[in-house]
Amino acid sequence: MFILIQLQCLCQSNFTITGIAIDNDTKEPVPYVYVKVVGTETYFVTDSMGKVLINSPYSKPMLSFEHLNYKKVALAIDTLKKTAGELTLVFRLQKKENALGEIVISGKTAITNMAGNIIDYNFIGNRIVALNYKAPPFKSELILLSEQLDTLNMSKLLFEPESLFKDCFGNIHVLSADSSYQVFYQNNILHIYAPYLLAEFEKKLGNCYTSTNDCIYFLQKKGAVMITNTGFHDFLSKNNALSYIYFNKQSKQKGVLFDVVDKRHEEERKNDREAEKIARANQVIYKNPALFRETILLEEIYAPLLVIHDSLILFDFINHELTGFKNNRVISKTPIDFHKTRTWKRLIIFDDIKNKVYSKYLEDGKLILKDINFQSGKAEKSFTLPTAMGLKLKIMNGNAYYLLKSNNNSNFSLSLQRVPLQ
Repeated sequence: MFILIQLQCLCQSNFTITGIAIDNDTKEPVPYVYVKVVGTETYFVTDSMGKVLINSPYSKPMLSFEHLNYKKVALAIDTLKKTAGELTLVFRLQKKENALGEIVISGKTAITNMAGNIIDYNFIGNRIVALNYKAPPFKSELILLSEQLDTLNMSKLLFEPESLFKDCFGNIHVLSADSSYQVFYQNNILHIYAPYLLAEFEKKLGNCYTSTNDCIYFLQKKGAVMITNTGFHDFLSKNNALSYIYFNKQSKQKGVLFDVVDKRHEEERKNDREAEKIARANQVIYKNPALFRETILLEEIYAPLLVIHDSLILFDFINHELTGFKNNRVISKTPIDFHKTRTWKRLIIFDDIKNKVYSKYLEDGKLILKDINFQSGKAEKSFTLPTAMGLKLKIMNGNAYYLLKSNNNSNFSLSLQRVPLQ
C-alpha cells in the first residue's frame, strides 16, 4: 500500500495531516486503514475513497497504520525538516500472505470467563461466534466458542463492529456502520474475508431468506401504505402481506412459492371507531385513532419458512396451519393452534442440529419454550428458562443460549448464557 501524506503547520502544537491510502500493486484507493498517532489513544480511519485527515498534537508524530489485509507499519514524521508549507511523505505497506484474499485471525490463550460485553452471537455448525464489544479505539473481539462456551479462538477487530448477521446460506458476517466482513472457521481458527460495502451486501443478500440444495428463497414484504393525518409525522404502515419467491439454481427458473395475506389490516383501516373504542377501554389516549391502530393494534405478518431435512415448512399463523412443500408445490397442510394464546411471544426457534422447533411464551413472568411437533402441529414438552430477561434467544444442539445483562448497574454489560433443555 502506498500513502501520500501532506502536512501543514497550524500552530506550534497542532498539526493537520491529509493523505490518501493506495494499494502498492493495484494503485487503487484502500478504505478503512486505521491510523494511530503513537503515544495517544487517537485513531483515524481512511474513508471509502482511501482519504484521511489526521490531527496530531506533536511536531514529530509517529503514525502507525493497520489494515486487515496488510502488514502493520509505523512511520516517523520529522516536521522540523520543513519550516512552513507542505511536507510530503511516501511509504509502502506489504500485503499479508494469505490465500484467497482472506485474513487468518490467530488465536489467543483460552479464557474461562467472558469479561466485557457480548453484544451479539450466532452459530456456525456446532460452534458459536460471539462479538465482544469494547469501547473504541478498536478493542472489540471476535470469539469462537464451543457449545459449552469454552473459548477456542479470539482476536481483536481492527474496526468498530455493530452486529452479526447470518445469511440465507448459513454464513456469518460482522457488520460495521458501512461494511460487511464474512467470517468462517477452519480447525478452530477464525478467518475473515476482505470487506464489502454494506449497501452492496444488502442488495445481494438483504432479501435472501433461506436455501436448499436446489433452490434459494427470497422474502418479499408487501402491503405497506403511507399513513397520514395522524397528528404526528407521516409513516409507512406495517406490511399486511408477504411472498416467498424461489430461484432454482440449476434451471435458473423463478416463481412464487406462497403468498400470505392478513386481511385484518384492510378491515381495521375501514373502521377507526373500533380502534378508538379499544384505546379508551385500555386507558390509552391517542389523539388520532389511526396512530393507535397502526402502532398498537396491527402487527407485521410473521410467517417463518424453515428447511427441515431439506424439506420446506411454512408456519402460516394467519391461516393457522403448517404448509409443507415438495418441489416448490404444496403437499400438506396441518392445522395449528399453539399460537392462539396471549402468552405466545410470536417467535419460532429452530434447532437445525436436532431438527427441532420451539415456540416462545411468557407465562406468569416466566419464559417458557415448547417443543412443537411439526408433523402434528401440536405443542408438546415444555421447558422453563431460569430468567425471562434473556435477549437474542437461540437454540443449538439441545441447548438454549441468550444474552443476560450484568447485575452491576454501574457497569452495563451482557454475558452469554447456556441452558441445556432437559
